[in-house]
Amino acid sequence: MSLTKADMTIAREYAGLCVDPGVGETIYARAAEEYQRTVRQIKDIVQADNLLADNPELAGLLQRRDPYLVPLNYIQLIVLRRYREAVAGEDQAGTERWLDPLLRSINALASGLRNTG
Repeated sequence: MSLTKADMTIAREYAGLCVDPGVGETIYARAAEEYQRTVRQIKDIVQADNLLADNPELAGLLQRRDPYLVPLNYIQLIVLRRYREAVAGEDQAGTERWLDPLLRSINALASGLRNTG
């Protein structure tokens, strides 16, 4: 279930937040490689073509969440960038302005993802 919830496209975006782009890309590449390897191994173990093939109801439920969670991730990415810019620029008003939306985005994603939030 956790592998099904993972979105490597969004993971790449989060890795792009790294101060050193090379480090971010290295971290993303390792995570993506490990993700693909793990997915292949799980599918081999359960002898299925898809994750959650044995539980189509759960797979459908998780898929129905995506239209809500994907935009929330992108909102969080934007807010996190703005918050970091305010902190780096020692902009106290900006830091305060972006903290509440950042915390709300964290809470929203944690609620939407449930056990993996």
